[in-house]
Amino acid sequence: NDEAKLGQLQALERLLKMSSRGKSSFCAVMWGDFNNRLVAFEEMKPHVKEKKAGKFEITESGCRYLVDWFNDPSRRRELLQKDALVYTGRDIAGNAVVPTACNV
Repeated sequence: NDEAKLGQLQALERLLKMSSRGKSSFCAVMWGDFNNRLVAFEEMKPHVKEKKAGKFEITESGCRYLVDWFNDPSRRRELLQKDALVYTGRDIAGNAVVPTACNV
């Protein structure tokens, strides 16, 4: 149900905002019921467009790109490692993303 999905996304947004307090911003993908705090990782850059400074929107090719990862068991595992609680790398805006010490 769409109301439940919206509630999940709003809760995720609150979590991400709380996690980024006092740090430089990082990008994340909010993806329905995936139940994962997926960072908008560097490799997705060709699959997003920047609507406004710092505000990105995934393109149709980006949706296909992620679905391909979901459908491939080995890539799904790699995708799950891009969770904001464990991911270390760069996001699509070029920001360094490092999990907080309490999450590692």
